[in-house]
Amino acid sequence: MKKIHFFFIFIFGLLFSGYLWVSYYFSTKLAFFKTKTLEEEVKTYKIKSYKDVGLDKPEELRFSVNDILVDAWYFQGNRGCGIIFHHGFSATRIRVLKYYPLFKEYQCHLLFFDARHHGNSSGSFTTYGYYEKQDLIEIINEFQKKTNLVDHQIALVGESMGASILIQFAGYTKRKFKMILADSPYSEFKTIVKERASVLYTKYSLIFLPGTFLFYNLRTQSDYNDVSPKRYAKDVITPIFIVHSKADDYTRFYHSQDIYKNLNLKEKELILTDWNSKHVESIDDNFEAYNQYLKDFIKKYNITF
Repeated sequence: MKKIHFFFIFIFGLLFSGYLWVSYYFSTKLAFFKTKTLEEEVKTYKIKSYKDVGLDKPEELRFSVNDILVDAWYFQGNRGCGIIFHHGFSATRIRVLKYYPLFKEYQCHLLFFDARHHGNSSGSFTTYGYYEKQDLIEIINEFQKKTNLVDHQIALVGESMGASILIQFAGYTKRKFKMILADSPYSEFKTIVKERASVLYTKYSLIFLPGTFLFYNLRTQSDYNDVSPKRYAKDVITPIFIVHSKADDYTRFYHSQDIYKNLNLKEKELILTDWNSKHVESIDDNFEAYNQYLKDFIKKYNITF
């Protein structure tokens, strides 16, 4: 009887140890993933340089933000407006250069930066908005010191994770900027993780999520439940333009719908594109239509650059 009892304890111990090991592994994939440098990014992406979108050589910046060092490009403008661009998950500032032509005519001051644990910036992990929304406070402060601009003169542009972080930041700070362009954001961290885990590792991987989230919180000293653009949306007071492809199978378009429903301001627009674009590629597939939607939004709400 004692042998049987010991056997079951042994088996349970093995299973529990295995569960913890797999959960720890997934938490590493979630927060401590391998990142790309700018040099690695250009090898696989169509835009190789800021020159490809008509920009001259920028001023290279590197400044301290909370516990990290942020690498950025600053392009001096000719008018009293500014635009800050935020890239998505595992990408670099190279990826959001494609949004510059939408705003080229305004001749604004521009800032493209690598988020913590991305590109050439430092930081050993990503928290999808928990710390990044606080990083943005300091990043914008640096930009404002450089340009002497105030909040209502600055537009914020982000795609995917970057869009989600901008929404969290705007709701968290309750500051009013010129506008936000959010392309393909996720509504909640835990929701997008469940969806991506099901695709990448089958639905059976979901049994490891409680352990994964536990290790994620402990290792990053953050709270995954707080990463919720949908919840922060209710406190956004900046005019916001959201774009999402109906064909997006990476982050489903209902994420943007959920965020939009929670916005309490009147200056908001949700465009669900129907030209069969992949994740954050609506602008690539039909720039003219994308640009017109944005121009209509700017005109409708009398947003001046």
